[in-house]
Amino acid sequence: MKNKTLVFVVGAGRSGTSLAMQLLERGGCHVSDHTQEVGGQNPRGAYEDAQVFSFISELFQHFSADQFLGLPPDYLEHAFTRRLIRRVADYVRENVDSVDDVWALKEPRSALILDFWIQVFNKAKVCPRIVLAVRNPTSVIQSFVRNYSQPKHLVELMWLRKYVSSLLVSGGDLYLLHYERVIESPAVEAEKLLSHVGLDKVDIQSVSFFDVVDSRLDRSVAGENFNVSNPVASFYGLLERENGYLFNRDALLKYATTIQLSFSSIDSVVLAAHRLLDGQKNKIASLQKKLKAAISDSDLGTSNCGEIDALKNSQEALEGEIAVMLEENSRLVEFVSEIKRDKYQLKEQNELLLTEHAALKTKLKNFSDKSITLQEVDRQVSALKKQSKVHVERYELVVGSTSFRLGNLLVRMVKLPLGLLFFWR
Repeated sequence: MKNKTLVFVVGAGRSGTSLAMQLLERGGCHVSDHTQEVGGQNPRGAYEDAQVFSFISELFQHFSADQFLGLPPDYLEHAFTRRLIRRVADYVRENVDSVDDVWALKEPRSALILDFWIQVFNKAKVCPRIVLAVRNPTSVIQSFVRNYSQPKHLVELMWLRKYVSSLLVSGGDLYLLHYERVIESPAVEAEKLLSHVGLDKVDIQSVSFFDVVDSRLDRSVAGENFNVSNPVASFYGLLERENGYLFNRDALLKYATTIQLSFSSIDSVVLAAHRLLDGQKNKIASLQKKLKAAISDSDLGTSNCGEIDALKNSQEALEGEIAVMLEENSRLVEFVSEIKRDKYQLKEQNELLLTEHAALKTKLKNFSDKSITLQEVDRQVSALKKQSKVHVERYELVVGSTSFRLGNLLVRMVKLPLGLLFFWR
């Protein structure tokens, strides 16, 4: 079976994934005929295949996860996940084979689970061209906070995890498409993107890309004071400098690895929470099985009715416990996020203190240099004093000598008039 190409668009929500799909569709890519219905978030459609959306929703629901909490680190090892991979692979291969051109698929949540999709593509014998849609995180996070009432630190965590995971799992083998660059030069960016996915024979001049830009899709509020945390801003600073397929992968992967290491504590919390939820879900399944067996019993007596009531009460109690645990798990994730944010703040304060310490060392060195100069001057003055003392002693010795006194007398005699000399004599 020959491998076929598929374009896979991922990224954080509100980052231009739909915009990327519009460029690909205009350039000749085939998009799904059955897309997910959406509200006003995307006036022109979400461009998300309805069946694929259902598959991924099924995956997240099975593990009681979302794109903020994330899936448990060992989710690929579960039998459910392996079965789902086979189902998705069959669906992908069927759709790829049904089109003559390149099939473009979008699933923003899948930026968190590219390892899942890589197994899907390998099983379906499909060569993916991954496009990572990137947008200034200030706009993305602001949009989520304002329009979806999500806590800012959780949205920041989601943004970081999606881009860090996408880069590390793919090894940087993806195409960076910047929302801001598309807005500024849609035709130029479309031409480069289409060339990358193998549609370089498209006559760009004959296709209009300017009307794909829609100002209604910008949910951020210009001029509003909204800032993101340092790790998000720093990571985007690196992403912003790179574009397309040929970029500095080493720098991005190195920084992404550093951030990924800080996620280890969060992953352990998530894994523990998921394991607790699995245990409770198994108890509920067992109770439901007993309840069903009791109800199907033809000889229901008072004792059986009592047992059924007890089972119902147990089920309700367990469901209540799960609800409490989910709430507690959410608080734990928020708590870990706060710790992580405090860690970066302490790091910034430490760097500031180190800078101030270096400045103080420089000042001390300058003072030390000046002190050395003053010591040298004092030494020279002391030497001059010693020399002056020697000269004074020599002068006093000369003045007190008999030779000097006689010479001085002769000089005075020479200066006197001749008559006074005889008189003096």
